Amino acid sequence: MYSQSTGEKLHMLKGFKVNFRDLNIGKKYAITIAVVFILFGISTAVVSTLIGNIGENVNELE
Repeated sequence: MYSQSTGEKLHMLKGFKVNFRDLNIGKKYAITIAVVFILFGISTAVVSTLIGNIGENVNELE
């Protein structure tokens, strides 16, 4: 019988580890595109906020 060590049991209890190499090409592209869209959304929000602040500052100068 195969006996698991304590470390292996704890690793299994914490959850499974996903290795990027083990994913097929479609899932790799999906993860990459999702990260790109998330980063694009964050940058859009930051730029929109900064442009809004610039507009308010111009109105104060007038």
